[in-house]
Amino acid sequence: MIRDFKKTAGLSLLIYVGITACTQDDSPVNDSFDAAHLITLTSYYSDGYIARRCQVLPDSTRHGESVFYYPNGEVQTTVTYRRGIRHGKAVTCFPDGAKESVFTYKNGYPHGPYRWYYPGEKLMQEGVYRAGKLTGWVKSYYPDGALASREYFRAGEKSGKAFRYHENGALQTFIAYHEGAPALKVAYDSTGNYREHYGSVIAHLEHDPTKLLWDDLIFLNIHLAVPPGWKGNLEIIRKSGDKISIQKRPVDESISVLHYSTPHRSAPVVELILRARLSHEQIPDILLSGEQHLTILEGKELRYE
Repeated sequence: MIRDFKKTAGLSLLIYVGITACTQDDSPVNDSFDAAHLITLTSYYSDGYIARRCQVLPDSTRHGESVFYYPNGEVQTTVTYRRGIRHGKAVTCFPDGAKESVFTYKNGYPHGPYRWYYPGEKLMQEGVYRAGKLTGWVKSYYPDGALASREYFRAGEKSGKAFRYHENGALQTFIAYHEGAPALKVAYDSTGNYREHYGSVIAHLEHDPTKLLWDDLIFLNIHLAVPPGWKGNLEIIRKSGDKISIQKRPVDESISVLHYSTPHRSAPVVELILRARLSHEQIPDILLSGEQHLTILEGKELRYE
């Protein structure tokens, strides 16, 4: 069993990397065999205790339940196979018999909810896989049950907001991700005092090229990274020829995306300057900021700076 240990808030965050001993295949699996066709293979430790018991087909392909044991006789791992591919529940246990992890597989890939446990079956981490990739919120816990972190995944990559907490429950770090990389990080000490930050409040821009001809407008989605308790404004400066217009949009932690549209045929070149400034009433000397420049050329070409 291969696991990737990443330290977060004093807790080892367990992210599944790979846990397979067979070929992975997305194609449908033939499950037409019944128990009469299965052969049970058993191997033993030198002292006579069972080491493993596996169900296989006549061609030695694993099909059905495979169980691996500790030398003390306790079950270590139970896995279900279909034609050599993991499919169904997989459970690992500590030597005392308590659960260590519970996964569900579909056609060789983790698919569905999973859980990791501390000794004594205290929950360490939980989340959901879809076709082998983490999807949605992954939550980790301290041994006393307090929340250690919440991180959002999209198709296996960290995406959007992540929160990590001190053992006393105070926010330790806020991180906003874009395509797996942090766009903004803000750190606090265990009493809630600001420590440091780096990155931009404007996480990234995106546009839908299929809408470029719709009423001669450019449609932009402005993705923002706003930590809890911070608020301010996003200033949008539009320059077209000798004309300048300015919009101000209020921003707080409830807003993750702002939508903006602008004509792109009124001049050969349209320049947009986006400036975000956030403050916190309990941290008056610190500003979180971000700035992004976008040039829209005649021919619908967009250039980011």
